[in-house]
Order: sequence, then structure tokens, then C-alpha cells
Amino acid sequence: MMNAWILLALLPIPPKRLDKIPGYPVDTQKLDALQVTHEIISSILSPLCNVSDVTSQSSIEMVCCNEKVQNCIPMLCGWLADHMENVMIHGISSNRCLICIAPPDQFGELSNASYTTRPHPMYAAAFHHSDIHILNSHGVKNINNALWHIPIEPHEIVRPNILHVLLLGILVHLMKWVQEFLDHVERLTIFDYIWSRLPPFLGFSRPNKAYRSVSQ
Repeated sequence: MMNAWILLALLPIPPKRLDKIPGYPVDTQKLDALQVTHEIISSILSPLCNVSDVTSQSSIEMVCCNEKVQNCIPMLCGWLADHMENVMIHGISSNRCLICIAPPDQFGELSNASYTTRPHPMYAAAFHHSDIHILNSHGVKNINNALWHIPIEPHEIVRPNILHVLLLGILVHLMKWVQEFLDHVERLTIFDYIWSRLPPFLGFSRPNKAYRSVSQ
């Protein structure tokens, strides 16, 4: 589809740390670099703040895909990213969930506890009042997050990156477990044989070697 994606800006990648600056701790440098990125994101998304509230009935004229001018209410509905990119945009620690407040030691377990989604308005208020304790307890970075100031629920915009999250992440992790299981039951050689002889299918490239020999 032509014009399905339109480049608005290129986000900078600031240096992670500069060890030789007296009186400028590395942790402070990381927060400052993250804050700069969020200020740029805030500048990019600022036009959405005035017209993305559906209840306000405000709209702007936009040219739609059918080349007709329509009254539209633009809104941020998705952020395509892998985990570390989501960590940056949500301003959380890398070992935390993007959506809920589950503690890291509960990941991977089928828990009976029900964890609530992240209370972002509370984070914005905590940052405004310099309440670092609340932010730290939820694994939230002490920055003024750009997503706190537009009418969205940040956890609702999470969209997985198909390559890095699904194929190179979840699928690779699953296949590693499958290989270990097949090796345990002495069926790994049979699996390789079947894999290399899968029939062609629409949208599927037929493999010509065993699964354990596939590097990409």
C-alpha cells in the first residue's frame, strides 16, 4: 500500500554514558538522555493533545485515503516496537511488564493474583510532586513521560514487532524448548527429517535443510 507509512521524525540515539564528566553521575546521564528523547516525542505528538479526545467533538480537516477531505479526530492507536524500544517509550525498567504492575519474580508463573494495569496518572502526579518512592516501586523512570500528556492509555498502544518479538523472540524460545524435549525423547533426528521435507505452501518458503542447520 502506497503512503501507508509517512516518516515524521528520526529519534536521536544519545550516548548512554560519559564516564569522564566530573560531578555528572552515569545514572543521571541516562535519565537526562531519556528525558531528551521524551521531550522530542512530546513535540511530535503535541498536535494530538488538542483533537484526540473523542468526547470533545473537536476535529480537523484531513485528506483521507480516498483523496476526499473529511473531518477527522486523529489519535495514537499503536506503537510498533520490540521490548527494549517499549521500555524506552514507557520509561520503565527493562525487567518490568509494559502493561501491568506484576513484580518481576512473578513472570513466567501462572499466578492466581490479578494485577492491575499501570496507573499512569498516578505516575504523572508522583513525578510532579517528586515522589520517587512510588515511581521506583513500580519500576518507572523518574522522567516526564511524553505519553502521560496525551489522551490515551499507554498500555493500549503496545503492538509487538513481528520480527524481533514474535519470530526472533517467542518463536525461537519455543523452538529451543521443543528441541530440548525432542532430544530428551530421542526424536530430534526425526523432526529434522520432517522439517526438511515440508511441502510448499502459499507464503511459505520450503526449507531445504534440517532445522538445526538453519541459521536465519
